[in-house]
Amino acid sequence: MLFTSSYPALHKLLCSRPPKKYDQSGQMAVIVLLIMVIILVVATQLAQQTVKDVEISTENTETTRVFNAAESTAEEALARLDANNGVIPDLDEINNPENSNYFADRFNAAAEAGSQINTSAQIIPQNDFDSFVPIGKSVTLDPGTSSEATIRWGQAGADTAGLLVAIFERESAVSNKINVRYVALAPYNIASRGDNFVVATSTPPGNLYRSQSVITFSNTLTEAIRIMPVYSNTHLFVSGLNAVQSHTIQGTATDTVANQSRTIELVRGLKAAPSAMGYAVYSGSTLTKPSP
Repeated sequence: MLFTSSYPALHKLLCSRPPKKYDQSGQMAVIVLLIMVIILVVATQLAQQTVKDVEISTENTETTRVFNAAESTAEEALARLDANNGVIPDLDEINNPENSNYFADRFNAAAEAGSQINTSAQIIPQNDFDSFVPIGKSVTLDPGTSSEATIRWGQAGADTAGLLVAIFERESAVSNKINVRYVALAPYNIASRGDNFVVATSTPPGNLYRSQSVITFSNTLTEAIRIMPVYSNTHLFVSGLNAVQSHTIQGTATDTVANQSRTIELVRGLKAAPSAMGYAVYSGSTLTKPSP
């Protein structure tokens, strides 16, 4: 007792109780659990996004393959139409996969395992002409046995095109000499340009086009009609002719496994010689190249 009382510091050290320790293992377990949950959520999201990206990539690949097959089918049908001089050819080889269908075979070879692409083509003759025609370009139409044609043009308000119509007529039923008669048409409700063009009438209410004109010609001597827009581009619609003016070519490809189908449509007009001199002959002036 004397020893410890003489050294109070040592007495305090020997007699003091050790500090109480708190158990923190439960807190660490909660923190580890939260971290694991966060990692699991992030990993799940990444996995779902990866799967989605793979599905989109596969779908885009299949879509491109089907689109290319449809485009090749339409182009082949067009080539066969041209090779047959405008007469609709036999499309059995394209439309029946059991035959030597090299369109479908070529794309099936590159397709995924189990994929099957079938192709088909259709050529539809059109007696009416309906198309956009750029300025300075011309379209040639076959009058057949018709004696008149109704021409409508100019869909948009900014479309102020005039039309130069050339009518190619035989001099007589027994003559091979061709005369050309010109009709120049100005659009309806447009201020005069001083070109002496004949002003067209308005189209019936509810019609898509602004201007309309009826052209008459001989139903036995007329060989062709050529129409060229001047001043601006235009959308042209010609009806009343009883001969084929164009062919609509449709190429379709279908992937029976991926359940995708695409159709490409082309329009082939009648073949015609260039018409560079048309406007100069009518106007008597020099040719001027239109601005691009």
